[in-house]
Amino acid sequence: MRARAVRSMLFVFPALLVMGTLGYMAIEGWTAVDSLYMTIITLSTVGFREVHTLSAVGKLFTSVLILLGVGTLAVVATRVTEAVIERGLFRRQRMIREIHRMRDHVVVCGYGRMGATVVDQLKPRGIPLVIVDKDPDTCERLDEAGLHYIRGDATDDATLIDAGISRARSLSTVLEHDADNLFVTLTARKINPALTIIARSSSRKNDVKMLAAGATRVLNPYLNGGRLMAQQLLHPSVTEFIDAISTWNDSEISLEEVQLAPESTLIGQALRDAPIRRDMDVIVVGVRSRDGRMQFNPAPDLTLGDGDTLVVLGHQENLRRLARLSQE
Repeated sequence: MRARAVRSMLFVFPALLVMGTLGYMAIEGWTAVDSLYMTIITLSTVGFREVHTLSAVGKLFTSVLILLGVGTLAVVATRVTEAVIERGLFRRQRMIREIHRMRDHVVVCGYGRMGATVVDQLKPRGIPLVIVDKDPDTCERLDEAGLHYIRGDATDDATLIDAGISRARSLSTVLEHDADNLFVTLTARKINPALTIIARSSSRKNDVKMLAAGATRVLNPYLNGGRLMAQQLLHPSVTEFIDAISTWNDSEISLEEVQLAPESTLIGQALRDAPIRRDMDVIVVGVRSRDGRMQFNPAPDLTLGDGDTLVVLGHQENLRRLARLSQE
């Protein structure tokens, strides 16, 4: 509606130019060029001197033209501003509605360097994401990137609820301070007992506290970074391989986990009889049963059961085929 109003108002300017030009020609008897020039400098209010001396009637006509020009500019500026604001609000409201419809998504609390890395790893895999951050500049970047986000304090219950924490499958809290990550873990676990929570910790002494608060796993970037550097020094080839399978790249293989749905045709089959290795060229590295027991390098006669989670290694297209097979 406002867009049509803006377009309608823009047609007023040519009309004013025609009216002003014809008016000066009729009132003052000027040429078309002089009349058009006078109309332009009058409507634009640039303050240039009149082309010729104006008569009394010409001065009145000029005054009316100025009022019409200024008024039209004011209305157009107002309408354009309203349209821009309305468009931003509409986009924001649409995003909020999309977040409210999300299920089994991942909530990332904090979009600093670590949070941005988490998002960069998950986004190419098509995993639905909701980012929580309270910094206005950060939220503006998220908006420009087309990412779903909630602007607010992640330690606030209402903010996590707005992010759909009760419907999410997992949460990554990578805020700057351990106390904030601890509080987010406590709140999220209370709202969603089944949630997988990965929490960032800067101090070893806080790891136990976060686990006690409900974190599924606690990661210390300094400790893990130091271990990775040591592994790079001791076993560079192993480290390179692990890095390759943990990065989503269509030209590389990947290490994934696939959970068998109750209706999967793989249930009841022995590994040797399943088409996993034979038809899909996918290696089963481990099998976690529903009770949480993990079998590494499972035997060929292992029978797959309902709810088993397969840890598999292979090219990503083959892993996608296996993921589809696990659900049908």
